[in-house]
Amino acid sequence: MKAEIFKTDIKNKKQANYLISLLRKSISDALIHIDLEGNITFLIVEVNRDVSEIVHSFFMAQGVHCQKL
Repeated sequence: MKAEIFKTDIKNKKQANYLISLLRKSISDALIHIDLEGNITFLIVEVNRDVSEIVHSFFMAQGVHCQKL
């Protein structure tokens, strides 16, 4: 599996869990987790295909900044 890493402005664990549960419905074949440790929040998506456009569109629709690294 290939890991895609995104920098986000997710604020807390509650928001992270909510967004992950919604995103998993769109990308059901991926392992998705968020690293809230430190000053920068990272979203890590492990999947066998390119999902960067799906992830970016999803987060923008939710009003959350998301930038692929």
